[in-house]
Amino acid sequence: MAKHFRAKPILLDCFHAVDVYRTAAIRDKCLRYHSELYNALAIERDKISDCLKKALLEAAIGPFKFSGWQRLVKYRYSDNPLSPEGSLLEPGGRFNIPDINPLRFPRFPALYIAEDRKTALGEALGGEGDGAMSALDCALVKRESIAVISLEGELDSVIDLNKAERLEPFLRLIAGISLPAEKEKLLADMGKAAEIEPMQLVRTMDELANALFAGEWRRMPMLYDIPAQCQVFGQLVFNAGIDGIVYPSRVSPGNCIAIYPRNLIPGSYVQLSGAVPASLKITRLDRVSWPAMRGTLDY
Repeated sequence: MAKHFRAKPILLDCFHAVDVYRTAAIRDKCLRYHSELYNALAIERDKISDCLKKALLEAAIGPFKFSGWQRLVKYRYSDNPLSPEGSLLEPGGRFNIPDINPLRFPRFPALYIAEDRKTALGEALGGEGDGAMSALDCALVKRESIAVISLEGELDSVIDLNKAERLEPFLRLIAGISLPAEKEKLLADMGKAAEIEPMQLVRTMDELANALFAGEWRRMPMLYDIPAQCQVFGQLVFNAGIDGIVYPSRVSPGNCIAIYPRNLIPGSYVQLSGAVPASLKITRLDRVSWPAMRGTLDY
């Protein structure tokens, strides 16, 4: 007859009701701090908005032609591979603002594409795994459930983050931003109450790069309901009327582009390469086709 043993209980966590209320109070203080900081900086940026726009327009290059670039889409969305709808889902993409709070943060979509297949897979699925595990393995996505689309096109103007020196005039402008003394004191007190280190403003090119390529940029929209610094940069580029941002991937040697469909001028376009299924309604994204696609995004 089998002998039964009573398992020894293991304590996973221990807390009191007061800890729950304290955590909720700290969370609310963090939300207020980040919201106050965002508003304060937005006011200061607005004061020099024309200068920022001019600096970005002068930093842009173009025309930017590309061929053989790749875009990964889930198979169920493969009938509309040029739709940027996914970028509007929270937390959005690195350089666009999603549906965080449309009344407070006007949303705008971006079409994200990559220079090669490996980069497209890594960016969409979270990078390459350790050892023999691929990005697909790590993302727990069935190999037959995705489609990788080949693209070509031409953009009138882009900000190329591989050419950081072109952003020097822009950097000088944002590095010159300072908050009023009373606002700085208020934020310092709020940060202390929230038990967080006050955020440092961007002053150098290295700090700008860290802000644009931060690995944990999703924390801001997901935890604090405000755009991340890289998304704010994308907003400035978008508002300047520039077609997109070229940037190096964090998971592959290849580059990526965040393309802003709303800014495409006549002659700028993205289209599928080679033969395409006859069932596809939109195979080219440009100034003409974008309004029809925009209607499906309720944007």
